[in-house]
Amino acid sequence: MTLAPPSERFDVRLVASRVTASDAERAAKDFGLGGVRSVRALSGGFSNANFRVDTTSGSFVLRYFWNGRTTGEREVAVLGLCSRHGIDVPRVHDFRTDEHRTVALLECVEGELFSDALAREKAGHEASFHEAGRQLAQVHAVAFPAAGLFDAQARVFREFPDFPQGCLEHLEAPFQPNGRGRARLGERDAERLLTHARKNWHRVRKAYVGPRLTHCDFNPKNLILRGDGRVALIDWEFAMVADPLIDVGNFFRFAEDDYGKDAKPAFVRGYGVGGGILPDDWEDVARLVDLAAMADFLGVDADYQKTFATARLVVDRSLSRG
Repeated sequence: MTLAPPSERFDVRLVASRVTASDAERAAKDFGLGGVRSVRALSGGFSNANFRVDTTSGSFVLRYFWNGRTTGEREVAVLGLCSRHGIDVPRVHDFRTDEHRTVALLECVEGELFSDALAREKAGHEASFHEAGRQLAQVHAVAFPAAGLFDAQARVFREFPDFPQGCLEHLEAPFQPNGRGRARLGERDAERLLTHARKNWHRVRKAYVGPRLTHCDFNPKNLILRGDGRVALIDWEFAMVADPLIDVGNFFRFAEDDYGKDAKPAFVRGYGVGGGILPDDWEDVARLVDLAAMADFLGVDADYQKTFATARLVVDRSLSRG
């Protein structure tokens, strides 16, 4: 199997493909932004639609949320939580919802998407990987009494008392008899995946440091390289309180394809500088935890062929490594 280019690995959800620049310009005026000079769609998002709005008084980002008010309120609250903990995220200027759309007016973080920088040249990003690791450690330093999902005030409202066990059960669910994941992965590979996960999940339990703030979509398309060397973290719609290795597994999912050889050691050093501690077998455990994300992709009730192909390849690679 061959991995597709980054822009073709996942399917675009409907809201990200249906919102137009004209819609965004009208929303900008509704927010009271005057002197609009230009509106353009931003790359990188597969779920939500994002537009840069340049005005005579500055630049802003309009963010449309794919799952409506609940998703929008939760992400806005999480951004506030992050800001209070000194994590580099966009500032929220305003937030509105009606029966048709949910949209936030955010700070426009000036810089370049890390994914764009890597697409141009894999090598030469040691400082950025170091800063990404440091920032992620800062995220993971935010601890909670229990793992779970956030509500609209960034409080944990649906708790998972035993997160490692819950994560394993979540992974297993789509691959049960008659499950969508089983049909899409195939009987043989579904059984191989379940056997591999169950055999090795004790390593996930051992590595679990407790419930921490987790981005759950931490990868270069959600990191902006500021001109001063800092890295801003965007797109927090999937954030929850969970196992920090979810973020590490996501970040290194396509490392062999997209990163240079300096990426891993630089990231690990930065994570340590930020106060994070990785277990000796962090790569294997992070890869295991990332299989739960593949289960999500393969079990979705939609026809996302690009996503399915990518998930099958990631599963195959993981199983091939043993």
